[in-house]
Amino acid sequence: MTDLFTHAGAGRQAETILLDYQCTLVANGADRVLWRACYGRSLPYTDWIAQEVYRAWLLPLLAGRRVILITARPEIYEDATLARIRAELGGWQPDEWHFNRWAMVPPACKRRILHERIYPRHGGPDRTAYLALESNAATRAMYRREGIHALRVPEAEPWSALPLIPEA
Repeated sequence: MTDLFTHAGAGRQAETILLDYQCTLVANGADRVLWRACYGRSLPYTDWIAQEVYRAWLLPLLAGRRVILITARPEIYEDATLARIRAELGGWQPDEWHFNRWAMVPPACKRRILHERIYPRHGGPDRTAYLALESNAATRAMYRREGIHALRVPEAEPWSALPLIPEA
């Protein structure tokens, strides 16, 4: 396996983290499918949000970088989601956040957010060192097509440092 952390001179530090929510910041995100199968029609979705468990080990690694939460979660759950993050992660909030206002699938939603909101404000990948932490394989592929290095966070053993962005 390639060592993501110790390649001297083989990469650069990310300035901006594009942080996926479900299954990246949320450690038990895969359990959502089972929860929906059991309770999806009888309980409000906010009951699921109240059960989400976060990967707190990510927070120290994000320090000193701009963190942009990008999620395909519907915008109607923005307030409940941000309140849960704040309550569970000691008041932490991402620097900015973008929820799905178009009912689009994750890759299309996140690509639209990149082009309509993030690139105009922060520049494209030719100007800004982005690192996408993303659980969805199709969305990681979209990020790669955009010229953004994208990785899935480990399920078992946490990272001790963020991976470097490989030099082109």
